[in-house]
Amino acid sequence: MPVKALAALPVAEEVLSVPVANRPNWTLPRLAREIEARTGQRISCSRLSVVLRKKGLSAGAGRATR
Repeated sequence: MPVKALAALPVAEEVLSVPVANRPNWTLPRLAREIEARTGQRISCSRLSVVLRKKGLSAGAGRATR
């Protein structure tokens, strides 16, 4: 997995792990900015979408269902 994806996943998992009722909605651009602020690694929204989808995460609605 590319370095940016490895840096992005822990941040995404942390912010998306809070129950949906208790957290703001995370759009891909907002989540990408948060990842950059925390890690210093910039990741594009399109790449972030792919990384989240592969891990079964969703920026808009918490954990994705199958």
